[in-house]
Amino acid sequence: MLDGLRRIEAIYFRCTSRKREPLSTGGALLNCGRYNVVGCAALYLASSPTLAVCEHLQLAETFEAKRFPPRLLVSVDVDLGRVLDLTDDATLLRLGVTREGLLGPYSNNPEAPSITQTIAMRARKNGIEAILAPSALVPTEHNLVVFRDNVASPVAVRVVGFDDHVDQAHVPA
Repeated sequence: MLDGLRRIEAIYFRCTSRKREPLSTGGALLNCGRYNVVGCAALYLASSPTLAVCEHLQLAETFEAKRFPPRLLVSVDVDLGRVLDLTDDATLLRLGVTREGLLGPYSNNPEAPSITQTIAMRARKNGIEAILAPSALVPTEHNLVVFRDNVASPVAVRVVGFDDHVDQAHVPA
């Protein structure tokens, strides 16, 4: 790992509205998140299907959702070479932040960004493709926040799986 950067080749998960393209960053463009401010396109992925649903429900609670239309849970194949690893103690030390600092409240004011939003803005500006970060909801899991405008290959982040049938060629023995 060089300067806190690493390669990630793995499957991640996303829970989103069925009315949206599964890899849409539209919500992040309109709302602040832990690793984005309004206007900063960020795609939030989770390390497990359970975490993806938990994160989605937490977001719904934040916005005081009273109704839950059908949701879409997708698997996302990720192959990225420039990922800032905020789960690595050496990287946190180099950045002068603590794990607890990453998990604290974040700002809803784009004019006064939190430490996590500031890290993300700098990473994005420097061509980083994604940030690997500990989950604030499930301490043993993590999130991957992808800056799609910094990802060169159109297949580096893509939805995978099959729908409404069992494709025997892809089912593990």
